Amino acid sequence: MSKDVLRLSTELLLELENEASSRLPAKPTYSEQSLTDRIRRSLSWINRAIAASPDDTPARFLELWISLNALYGRRSYLKGVRIDESVDFQHFVKRLEELDSSDHQIALLMKRLERRSSRLIENPYLWKEFWRDDRTQLKSAITKAKEEYCDSLNDQDSVKFFSCIYERLLALRNQIAHGSSSVDTTKSQDALKPGLLILEDMLPIFLRLMIRHGLGKEWDEIPYPGRETLQHPKMTLPHFGK
Repeated sequence: MSKDVLRLSTELLLELENEASSRLPAKPTYSEQSLTDRIRRSLSWINRAIAASPDDTPARFLELWISLNALYGRRSYLKGVRIDESVDFQHFVKRLEELDSSDHQIALLMKRLERRSSRLIENPYLWKEFWRDDRTQLKSAITKAKEEYCDSLNDQDSVKFFSCIYERLLALRNQIAHGSSSVDTTKSQDALKPGLLILEDMLPIFLRLMIRHGLGKEWDEIPYPGRETLQHPKMTLPHFGK
């Protein structure tokens, strides 16, 4: 893979970790845990992605996807709650907008991603209509998505912009994670390389906004909180031994 893919590096990770360590509490309160654990988990998966071979694009992509998912995921296991990942992500981007009121990093990121994300949206392999062999519906779906994408740029609508990208990245994730693609298949590589670059560009910006401005804001409780943390269930587990 071309070296320009390596947006993330050990040095950048160290910068993020040091900033998180200096700005975030070492012993978070119940509400602070929702932010600190998201950041900690996300950074741990970036660390794993950086350790992977640059040419191992499927592994690197999935590890960075997990890093992103750690930032926006909500508790899908609660009774009466039906989680839609796309809705969760939109909710997350709205929160980032609020955090970015003074830094304006989101607008710069949108500009940087413009060309690459446009190509991702146009990739036919990331649309269910292609796999249904419905050329008319595929053309219609891509045309509509490109219109929404262009509108989001003109209106500086970050939620719509990142939602357009997210849907195509989600399709790619599903193809890889659900065993619908071999490691070296051409169709995945055509999408993997730009998709990987997009994740590598997005994650540091998202993390910096959360690290610098996230404390004191309301965040959804962390899914599957760690043992002995404040958000971990306090029930005593039954003994199943003889």
